[in-house]
Amino acid sequence: KIYQLSGRIKDIGYTKIFILICLYSVFVIISTICSKYKITAIFGNMNSCEGAIILLGYIIIFIAASLSFAEEKSIVIFKNTITALALITILLTLVDFFYRPIAQILFPTGFSTDFVNMVSLTFYNPGYFGGFCILIFPVLSIYFLKEEKETKIILYGCISVFLVFSTITSKSTAA
Repeated sequence: KIYQLSGRIKDIGYTKIFILICLYSVFVIISTICSKYKITAIFGNMNSCEGAIILLGYIIIFIAASLSFAEEKSIVIFKNTITALALITILLTLVDFFYRPIAQILFPTGFSTDFVNMVSLTFYNPGYFGGFCILIFPVLSIYFLKEEKETKIILYGCISVFLVFSTITSKSTAA
């Protein structure tokens, strides 16, 4: 089983990605060590940043997802799931932008936010929401560029445009 796993990693072309993952890890660790506020650097805080534990946890999620989606059947499931996720995100963005915030709809009496006129859905922080939209944007853009059926070209083109719209409505400067 270990040989099969290592063979799959080589087939997928993970050597360059492994180097990038190592660099990312080193920079996260250096940033944490050099931080003036060690506890916040390690654990993060809800309002403004993710800690080193979360940032390093992304590597584990990335590797697990990459290995899980290395087979054709899994890629079809991933494509359908990411498309549905993008469509739901776009729909909720339109509701949030043109009607009222999703969190206010879900929690009418206990809703308060520091982020006025910024779409964040239920991510709490518009920066997280904008980052999420930018994270899934390239995947759907590639589907747009590689699709052969005209209806799906239009679908993925519209999804890509609306994800840019969603990012802009978050007013996230980082995204």
